[in-house]
Amino acid sequence: MFLLKFLLFVFICGIAVILFIVLGILGVFRKARVQFRNEYTNASRQQSQQTHYEDQEVVIDPRNADERSRKIISEDEGEYVDFV
Repeated sequence: MFLLKFLLFVFICGIAVILFIVLGILGVFRKARVQFRNEYTNASRQQSQQTHYEDQEVVIDPRNADERSRKIISEDEGEYVDFV
């Protein structure tokens, strides 16, 4: 009877260890997927921020939309013209 209980305990511990390893591997894949998605999203944003001119020069603005639309001259420093 003792041998059966010991084998059951070893079996349950083995299942727990295997489950722990599988969950760890799934966590690594989940982190890699999130990182890949973030890099893909950032790359697509950078491509959308490129402006092409007639002489084929490319201007890349790495700032986000809020920083790009922010006024760089304060109200008391003269006339500000908003080029859209």
